[in-house]
Amino acid sequence: MSAYDAIILSGGRAERLGGVDKGGIDVGGRTLLSHALAAASDARAVAVVGPPVERFGVISTREEPPGGGPVAGIAAGLTALAGGVNLVLVLAVDTPRGAAAIPDLLGAVETAEAAVAVDENGRDQPLLAVYRRSALESAIARLSSPDGASMRVLLRRLRIARVSTAPGVTLDADTWDDVRALRDTWD
Repeated sequence: MSAYDAIILSGGRAERLGGVDKGGIDVGGRTLLSHALAAASDARAVAVVGPPVERFGVISTREEPPGGGPVAGIAAGLTALAGGVNLVLVLAVDTPRGAAAIPDLLGAVETAEAAVAVDENGRDQPLLAVYRRSALESAIARLSSPDGASMRVLLRRLRIARVSTAPGVTLDADTWDDVRALRDTWD
């Protein structure tokens, strides 16, 4: 398996969840943050972007300004990781089954600048993806600011390998109905 770093995005506003810290939500007897850290356990280094995390071996950082969105979070994570290997896993904290896609994403990025998971409805999931660090840094540098920037704009010039995932792998916890569905279907 190729060496990679990981950025776990945990700083969203969670407005549809009443503003709770998504990382602390329990699914299957573990927090969403615990699921994400387990998914990234093979990473050389892990940066969690969001509320402070005190775990051995994990870099805790925050986007500036807080709430600046996923592109700002990725930029903060890249800065916190400060170099290292050329592959970077980007994982939203609220995708507890995302680990299942990581091996295929790592394999697919070999021929592209990014490997993005695609859900069963054909939608790209750029927060479950592996990027070449150099391509991601260049894409961020082309933006006037990462604060509030869209993932679509960030990725529009990258050569992307799209990786189909099994049903359920990309399910996330955006609403309490989503959380209940994840809990109800947890093995």
